[in-house]
Amino acid sequence: MHRVDCKELLNIKIGRVDVKWDDKISYYDTTIIVHAQDRLGVLRDILEVFSQNKIYVGSANATASASNTALCRFIVRLRDLEQLESIKKKIANIKGVTRVSRE
Repeated sequence: MHRVDCKELLNIKIGRVDVKWDDKISYYDTTIIVHAQDRLGVLRDILEVFSQNKIYVGSANATASASNTALCRFIVRLRDLEQLESIKKKIANIKGVTRVSRE
């Protein structure tokens, strides 16, 4: 494959096929699980991290247990693994969050 302005292209005798690159960013849906101490506002704080980072949340589910812990499950739309790791670190820094993982 050669650029249109490549000098070597003039020396090639075989057929030419024009190529167009797709510049669209692709996204994938993944599930993020958050374990935290149950407290007023913990779900809001997690959702705020997604919002500040312009991450689409397709589904959010939070369950509190009698042991004062919360289990939150989010289906989110991400660009790549780098964005996943970044958002996991930011959520892990929220007060009371004890574990963040990808399902």
